[in-house]
Amino acid sequence: LSPNRLPQLVFLLAWATGVALPANGLYGGLRPTLMAHDYHVDPAVGAVVSMPLVITLLAVAGLRAAMLLPVSLSTNWVFRMTDWPAARAARLDAVEQSFVRLALLPALVLSTPVQFAVLGLSRGFFALLLAGLASRVLVELSLLGWRRVPFTCTWLPGKRPLPLAVLGVVAIVWVTSAFADIASLTVQAGPRSVATLAAILLVVGTALRWFRRRSWADGPLEFEDEDPARV
Repeated sequence: LSPNRLPQLVFLLAWATGVALPANGLYGGLRPTLMAHDYHVDPAVGAVVSMPLVITLLAVAGLRAAMLLPVSLSTNWVFRMTDWPAARAARLDAVEQSFVRLALLPALVLSTPVQFAVLGLSRGFFALLLAGLASRVLVELSLLGWRRVPFTCTWLPGKRPLPLAVLGVVAIVWVTSAFADIASLTVQAGPRSVATLAAILLVVGTALRWFRRRSWADGPLEFEDEDPARV
């Protein structure tokens, strides 16, 4: 990622957007919400709880988009000739660690002081716990079906019709906003509610990780992007 300007631009642009949206919410601007008016989510709590979720969502999306760019196609012969199960697992594990280290952990580190300052020690810890587990589920979902060494696979833009792509983005934002409000209500409700939601997220994340690693062991790496409508 570091020597290639275009992937850097895509990734940092997504990161900047991810930081700007929660900053706007903390300042008092409008935040997309599903249940705030119905269930009386405190605006400060909602903005702080949603901060790591929004940053992680956009950072993961930006990193995934950057890794899809074919800036090193001439190097993929090395990975083609050494695609045996052990090497494949190591390479795909490196992709997972990239998402964790470049998206998930920086978002949590950036949000932690704000959460503790606004929510206090106990509620800040609860918010951080839920954000970490939810972000891990998001990373697992983004890696389902991933079989590429970054920057070494061809890429076909426009594989989905524009209306479907826009609807997908709207749906992701809506689900993230809904979960942020659920997490805010849970943090306000107390430890028992936090423990219940944390257990659910832990089970979902573990199941997704098991399914992902099992699917990674079954199929070879991908180096050619194919049109889904191709017969």
